[in-house]
Amino acid sequence: MSSDYINHLPLTKWLLNGYEASHSVDFPGGGKINYAHVLLGTHDYLNNSVHPTVQTRALLSDPGLYLTDHGPKHIELVMRRASTLARTYASARSEHSKEKDPAFATLLRPYEVFLLALAIHFHDVGNMYGRAGHEQRILEVMENVGPLGPLPWPERNLIAKIARSHGGTIDGDKDTIRLLATEMDDGDVHYRPQLIAGILRLADELSDEHSRADQYGLLTPAELPPTCLPFQKYAQGLRVSVNLVEGRILLGFHLYTDDLKAPLRKKTGAGGEIEIYLLDEIYSRTLKTYTEMLYCGKYMRELDTQLNELRVEMSIFESVHHVDALYNFSYTVGDLGYPDQPGTATEVLARLAPGFKEVKSGETMAALLQQTSAGK
Repeated sequence: MSSDYINHLPLTKWLLNGYEASHSVDFPGGGKINYAHVLLGTHDYLNNSVHPTVQTRALLSDPGLYLTDHGPKHIELVMRRASTLARTYASARSEHSKEKDPAFATLLRPYEVFLLALAIHFHDVGNMYGRAGHEQRILEVMENVGPLGPLPWPERNLIAKIARSHGGTIDGDKDTIRLLATEMDDGDVHYRPQLIAGILRLADELSDEHSRADQYGLLTPAELPPTCLPFQKYAQGLRVSVNLVEGRILLGFHLYTDDLKAPLRKKTGAGGEIEIYLLDEIYSRTLKTYTEMLYCGKYMRELDTQLNELRVEMSIFESVHHVDALYNFSYTVGDLGYPDQPGTATEVLARLAPGFKEVKSGETMAALLQQTSAGK
């Protein structure tokens, strides 16, 4: 049995502490499968034998690919973020108020927490075969994970589908969560794959921060593959916090002038390279985070919290030896007040409403109808 973070993070601790009392009614099969043993055994196996090798094997698959950390600590951080996102509003408020022992509560069901924890464990394992299409190779790894043996193939397949929806595309479609079922049943056990996937995807997005960077390697960045530097330096400077009570994500960056003076090399999806300034990379990534917040939020509506604002705060220092920042600036995405839209109603609808086409304005429609009437 594992005795590390899975027993202590609020979400998985809640699951495991209540498992014996409810496993015969809250999980498929009426207690024939010990889902707690499956989770803990898989957790230990992956942390010992798979997660520590993902980054190295990805580099073997693509010598220019030097990922930020994809090891056990990354999995722990994604689970930590998922614990935060899955809290009820009342539970988040008790934690936010700094109560001595804030009570954890969630609107997820026990089996959903099991599926979420395993999907987090498997979401990045496909990177060992290379970054491109890594979301599609999860089942290949699953086949060799012994502790998963008690799970029927449909359950393993569902976990893989939830895990792969954390990024990329499926048949060219970025809306990977939509392809999952809204709700499913296994006997009397009901669970919501889209909701689980939304939590996983946003938790993963909010886990790309300083703990994932190669802090030692960045002391001598010229020794690292140059195309990894936009990702490593982005992570190095970032601290993330989530405030469910106020509905806000905060991205705080501590940057250094030497990293901002010249562009960095970055690989493109087509296999080429471009040059990009770190600050522009940050702008692009913060917009992506905001987009992921809105996208995942659509599928997390059954939770009683809502994230609607992304706050970005930047401090630029001359060097690590300077206490005071040379520049400070911030911006908030989503805090727009009343959503007024510029332009006429038809212009706004053409911009905001998929499928809307301004075939005719009121004036041109009237003219068309008059012409039709005259022709009769």
